[in-house]
Amino acid sequence: MASGAILLNICPPVVPSALMVYDYLISIDREVLVSRSILSSTTPDNTPKVEYIWKRPRTTTTILYLIVRYFGTVYGLINTTGQVFLGVQGWPSCGVMWLVQAILQLRLYVLYDRSRRVLLFMGFVYVAEILAMAVILVTANLTSGSTNEPIPGLKLCTNTGLSNSFYIFWLPVLSFECILCSLAVWAGVRRSRNDTSPISVSNKIRLLDVLIKGNVGYFLVIFLVSVVTAVMWGTLSEEWIEVPEGFPHAGTVIAGCRLILHIRDATTPVPEDTFLESLAFEYPMQPISVTSA
Repeated sequence: MASGAILLNICPPVVPSALMVYDYLISIDREVLVSRSILSSTTPDNTPKVEYIWKRPRTTTTILYLIVRYFGTVYGLINTTGQVFLGVQGWPSCGVMWLVQAILQLRLYVLYDRSRRVLLFMGFVYVAEILAMAVILVTANLTSGSTNEPIPGLKLCTNTGLSNSFYIFWLPVLSFECILCSLAVWAGVRRSRNDTSPISVSNKIRLLDVLIKGNVGYFLVIFLVSVVTAVMWGTLSEEWIEVPEGFPHAGTVIAGCRLILHIRDATTPVPEDTFLESLAFEYPMQPISVTSA
């Protein structure tokens, strides 16, 4: 029984940390080319790779990416070890989620042609969500107990006496994410109505597609992990609290970083000489011999 509980509380939190590390490793070549001998400077289709983060100017988006990627991943790894005080355990994950939601709002602000009405509406609901989550989290910390050894021999900080209604913590998140997703879908509907050209290959159209698909894709990821976590918190005993906790955080970090990398990919022009260089590589010039008639 004890060994099963140990596996229940230790093995599942390792999975989201492993996912974050794996995503970082497969994305690091888009942040910085470590070495041409280790990372190829071209993609499989022979187009040059571009560094989207480290050699870019330190814009707000770049700073948000670095915080979400590195702080979010490091915190996830530390939280896996159970060495985070329960009183502050939920706040770093909330902070990362709020940062990614700020990125989503900036993308929607662009999709709606910098509409102040849309920005104010999102900002109002955003603040309401933060306040609701903060109140629920503080109330849970004040009304529940904690222990660092729930089972003899198992050194792990966990909550005790936590109310089954704690699952409502995810309701503000899901509500706000549904609003952001609805705005992204409506922006896509508007674009499809306004796009009368039979063939749209401009960078602007591609950028809008990336913005819309990215917001909707992020919503699907967060919606899935949030619903699963809320259901587990609401229906299972308190020993299951720690089991799904890392998955929403990992989903936020991975999907949030992908949002920025995809938008950088869409806004980065391909060098003009790429096509000519590829032709020269595949079809090298041959010397022409001139024979006399």
